[in-house]
Amino acid sequence: MKPEEVVELWNDIVDRTLVFTAIEELRALGYNVVHFISNGVYREITIYISFTYSQANDELTPIAITIEFRGDVIKKIPLDLISHFVKTLHGYVFSNGSESSGILIPISSVKELRNLLKDILPGFLSKVLGKEVKLCINSYELEYIT
Repeated sequence: MKPEEVVELWNDIVDRTLVFTAIEELRALGYNVVHFISNGVYREITIYISFTYSQANDELTPIAITIEFRGDVIKKIPLDLISHFVKTLHGYVFSNGSESSGILIPISSVKELRNLLKDILPGFLSKVLGKEVKLCINSYELEYIT
C-alpha cells in the first residue's frame, strides 16, 4: 500500500499528517516497521496496527494488529469471547507476566485489514467494554527488524 492508500483506508480514524510524518521519519532514520497506535479507546487497552515499509518502492505492507490489555481489564473479559475471537481470526494470545496481556492477529492482505478495522475490531471491543467503540489512531512507533 502506498502511504496515500493508508490515509484513504483510515480517513475517518487518523489525521493524515500522522501517517506522512511516520513515513518521513521511517525514510530519514532507516527504520522498516511502523506501529500505528490507538490508545484512546480505553485507558487500559492499546491497539497497534503494524506495517513493514519498503523504501525501494515506498510501500507499506500490513503484518499484524495487536490488542494489549493492561491491568485487570483482561480478568473482566469472558474467556469464551476471547477464545472465539482468537480462533476466528487465527490469532494468538500473549502475556508478559503481570504487566500486560493481549491478542496478536496476523494480517495477510489489505482486504483483511480493512474488515478488521471497520467491523470486526470495533465490534469485539464494544462487546468487551460494554459500549460503542470507535477507533482513533493517535500516535506511532518506529522499529528496525532484520
